[in-house]
Parts: sequence; C-alpha cells; structure tokens
Amino acid sequence: MAKNVKSLFFVLLFFNQLLSAQVSSLSSIEKQKTVEKALSNVSVTTIQFYLAGQNNQIQFTLSFSSPDMENADGFEMTFPTGVFPQVEGTSSSIGGINLNVPINGQTISWGRIPGGSLFGFLDPGTHNFTVSLDIDPSISGNITFEYTLHGDNWGGLPHIVSGTGLISHQPGGACSLGCPPAGIAEAETCGNIMNNGCDMAAPAFELVNPNTIICGTLWANNGSRDVDWFKIVLTEPARVFLHADAEASLDFGLVETQNPGNPSCQQLTGNVFPAGNAGPCAPASLDVGVLLAGTYWFWAGLSFFHNFPCTVNYTLEFEVAEIDCLPPLELNATNITQTSANLIWSPGSTETAWNVEVGHHGFTPGKSQNLNSFYGITSNNLALNNLDHSTPHQFYVQAVCNEKQTNSLWAGPYSFTTSCGVFTHSFVEGFESETAPPLC
Repeated sequence: MAKNVKSLFFVLLFFNQLLSAQVSSLSSIEKQKTVEKALSNVSVTTIQFYLAGQNNQIQFTLSFSSPDMENADGFEMTFPTGVFPQVEGTSSSIGGINLNVPINGQTISWGRIPGGSLFGFLDPGTHNFTVSLDIDPSISGNITFEYTLHGDNWGGLPHIVSGTGLISHQPGGACSLGCPPAGIAEAETCGNIMNNGCDMAAPAFELVNPNTIICGTLWANNGSRDVDWFKIVLTEPARVFLHADAEASLDFGLVETQNPGNPSCQQLTGNVFPAGNAGPCAPASLDVGVLLAGTYWFWAGLSFFHNFPCTVNYTLEFEVAEIDCLPPLELNATNITQTSANLIWSPGSTETAWNVEVGHHGFTPGKSQNLNSFYGITSNNLALNNLDHSTPHQFYVQAVCNEKQTNSLWAGPYSFTTSCGVFTHSFVEGFESETAPPLC
C-alpha cells in the first residue's frame, strides 16, 4: 500500500510541474503579444477641395496598422465652428463600424466611443469613406479637423491615437476664366445634357472644326459630373494638339477606340489616351500626335464628382497642323532566303517615291552605316539579293514628297533574319564544355 501511495505522489508531482511549465509558457506568449500590439501609422487624408456656402461631400481615407492586428472599436472626427457634419450623404459605416446618430454638433463618429471591447470590428488597413459637410459662407482658407481612433484594448499601448488633417480650399474660388475673342461657346449650357457622347442612351457629340477654341461649361456634384464629347473630322493626315485651361482641375484628351479614325461606342477601350490635365487657371497643352484622315472623338470633364455645381468655365483649343510629309507604314519582309528578301511597305500619304536603307541589326539610317541604299525608287516593294546568310538585318524607308520638296522621317526599323547557310566555323557540344551553335 505504501508503494502505491508513493507512486501516486510522484505522478501528481510530475503533472503539477508540467502544468506550471505550460502556464509559464503561455504567460511568456501573452507578454510577447502585449509588447507587439499597438495602433500605429494612423492618418486621415483627402485630396478634395471644399467650397464655402454650400454642402460638400468630402471623400476621406483612413489608414492605420498594428504589428499584431489590434482592431479599432470606434473613430471620430471633430470639425471647427462653421463646419457642420450631416447624416445624409455621409457613409453609414467604415469597415465594420456603423455611423452614430444623431450627430453631436461638430463631432461625427462611428462605432464604440470610447473603445475597449477587446474585439473591434475595424481592421487595420485603408478605409475610404465620405462625410457630408455644410460649410458656412464665412469659412475661408484650409479647414483643420481633429480625429481620434479608438482601439479595442487588445494588447499594449497606444489604444487611442489622435491627430489632425486638412481640407483645402478650392483654388478655383479665386480663379475666373474668360472666353478669348476667337472662342466659340459650347452648344450645351451648364445643367443640360446635349453632348455627353457614349454616356447617353442616344450618343451625341458636338462637331468642332479644326483650329477652333471652345468655351465650355462643366459641373460635378453629389457623385455625378457633366462631361463633354467633341468630334473632329480630318480630311487628310494631321498632327493634333490640345490646349486647355479651366476654373477647376480639368481632365481632357483623345477618346481611345479599337478602330482609330472610324469610332463607335461599341469599340471603346474605356480609356482617354493620350490625356492631359489643366487648371485651375493653369493652362496645359497635349500633343495627341499624328492622326490619319478620319473621325476622332475628344473628351473633357472635371477631375472630381463633388462640390462643383454650375458653372465651371473652361477653354479647349483644337490645333490641327498640316503634315509636310508622312513616313511610310506597314513595313514588312517576305520570301526570305539565305541571301535574299523582298521588302514591302505602304505609302504614308500620297507620295510616289521612297528612299530605302538596309543594314545589319542596330545600324542608324542616314549615317553611312548601311549595307545597301536605294534612293528615289518609285515602287513600294524592293527585291534584295547578296545578303549575308544566317544574319539579322534591318531596313528603314523614307517617303519622298516631291510636291512639298521634303522627305519624311525614317520609318522603321523592320527586322528580319536570313535563313541558315553552310557554316565554315566549327562548334562543339560536349558534356563539360561547348561552343555556341549558330542561331538557326
């Protein structure tokens, strides 16, 4: 009996020591978590401007992190006197925390204030949200607001982080843009929808003659905006430049389609490219490049969707410059053999003569680096002979515009490689070393 009691004593002692070790280990882990957990890198920013004397729906971005994923219970913002947050138009939630109503004066909040639930519903990361603000007409300059993020107290300090942010005053408020003497008023008046292009059920575009200055109007408010689509018809290739300015930030450019020169709403890529930005009262120019004969659509719209009711004025000039001599198109090489190839291309415009230079890969035309040159030929294909076999070649073509007494820029290079021939140089491929075989 004594032996059994003694054995039981040692068993109980062993389990007691094991349990003590586990508790000690868990305490160490919890201590490590306590050290690591904290709210950090907290910021609240906006890229929008405000306009005094009206409602503004400002889009904010809240960002924060935590080394060990401490969540937040609540978030609040306090605005200065004369700036009144409103329920209507404000985001009903940020992440997993909901808007608290009614709003208390200049302070608006979401979630649990103060925090400390140990199980918050706002995860670390980036959260976008909107606050609807009625701003008194007397407000001017930048608005400084205060914010506080309340953690769920799961871990170490800090559990509460406060800071300040800025809402900038719209510079366009002091910017007035007139219509130049040569300008033509846009057919659509502010508030109407007449030239919104493919954004309309029945697409409509405003036809503009080359070298015209349009004096237009735009608006952006309550999550929507007016955009203007213009149409230009080119009867011959030309280089197009756009020159723009506006009382607020303006985006503008060429509507990109899958079939340039013959656009349709079904063939849009969804991009405006190339594109530029102008304003407020800061002119900008955009080189669209050389466009062939055809129909082209151009687009203009404000950079924002809020706080710019009628009327925001802008100007958009369509400069269409004559091209002296266009380079050839669609260079190609066919019927390639060991020592010959047939070169072909298409006229860039109405030219009937061309200059051609052929050389090894990497040569520069017009620098006497070519292997063969052909000037003033009157056919848009050329048969080449006596080429080096198994060799990369390139060729360039230049249009000769006799009527305008000038030549185009060089088109190319187009690259091709002649077929393999007989090799006089040996190459070895073994288990331990080799010399490279020819690229054939």
